[in-house]
Amino acid sequence: MRLSWVIAGFLAVLPAPAGTIVVTNSPTVTVNPGDRLRFEFEAWNFGRYVKNGYPASVAFTFATMPLEGASPLLGISLEAEDGELVKSLDQPVAFSQGSMKSSKYSGPVSILSASFALTATESSTLFGPGAKDTAALVIRGFDRAFTLGVAGRTIAQDISIGLSGGGLSIGAALGTVELEEAPVAALDAPLAPETVPVPEPSTLAMLGAAVAAVVARGLRRRVRGA
Repeated sequence: MRLSWVIAGFLAVLPAPAGTIVVTNSPTVTVNPGDRLRFEFEAWNFGRYVKNGYPASVAFTFATMPLEGASPLLGISLEAEDGELVKSLDQPVAFSQGSMKSSKYSGPVSILSASFALTATESSTLFGPGAKDTAALVIRGFDRAFTLGVAGRTIAQDISIGLSGGGLSIGAALGTVELEEAPVAALDAPLAPETVPVPEPSTLAMLGAAVAAVVARGLRRRVRGA
């Protein structure tokens, strides 16, 4: 058995890295189990009217064309700009049926909506000094593939996020929308024409040494040929 085949088999069982795709201006986005939708938003406009204060609550509404089948039960959370989890809803949220009337589309839609009540500490973590007034709302927990989006609109236009506190209610300034793909095992991808045997767990340490040896041998050959 060639060493290169063994190494290829070892690498094939490792999970492929997750990817992040910007979908802000996309008309639709397809989410799969394990994926997350991340909507960045800013609160600088709130600070214009409420000096030395931060939002006490965050509410959102997301619309898509009517879903087929039962709605998934989704987890909703708020994250700081650096990805730190600040707060999650205690209960999962499901889409409900509604309707939309706009210049681009009028008709039935599925609507996901919820709100967060924030403590002073939580709000300061999200929007306080050093946070650059930027936070993110994350939707996760899809149990099967869904294609989301409203006809004639972009994904960023399908969501509205509101901030309130200190007697003020105002819409948040929306930023980038990202699809964070879950890691996918490379074994799920089509195999090469030649079937590669998968090594036993006891040989994994030996494979690491073998890889290092192959690299070192290649370097020596280059030096000799120089």
